[in-house]
Amino acid sequence: MPIAPAPAVNESEPVAVQEPGRPKPRVLIVDDNRDVADSLALILRMHNYEVRTADDGPSALQVAAAWLPEVILLDIGLPGMSGQDVAKELKALSQTRRSMLIAMTGFGSGEDISQSAEAGFSHHLVKPVDPDMLIGLLRDMNPSRDGEADATAHVGELTTKRDRL
Repeated sequence: MPIAPAPAVNESEPVAVQEPGRPKPRVLIVDDNRDVADSLALILRMHNYEVRTADDGPSALQVAAAWLPEVILLDIGLPGMSGQDVAKELKALSQTRRSMLIAMTGFGSGEDISQSAEAGFSHHLVKPVDPDMLIGLLRDMNPSRDGEADATAHVGELTTKRDRL
């Protein structure tokens, strides 16, 4: 019997992981390290999240105000305008006031975590961010399509990489 050739597979395209359930939140990744931002974006897109990236504070504010992400993954150590300053401005904007802010940083001391909470972050993740832990955190959210993320179960709860050990 003749065998039909297998269809060609485009190896450059990531294979999406099918996950049934509620709509996924829009995620904005803000990191001046393009490799970090692109890697996280690729992982989230493979899990069917709609993702955009920005590499500095001013562009993050512009994208967030226009696109209305439910979740913003925000590097603390941005050049020029710190992630904490960006977070405070995002919380002051009516369009992004209810977005869940997740700090991403190389710093995980108690003081760093306290500063993140004061700036309006719901979670504090220490780099390198564990993709499985991040997907789990996003999966636990209850997103709504009006630009609001219901993070009531997580408000005030800060997570560090060490908490998982």
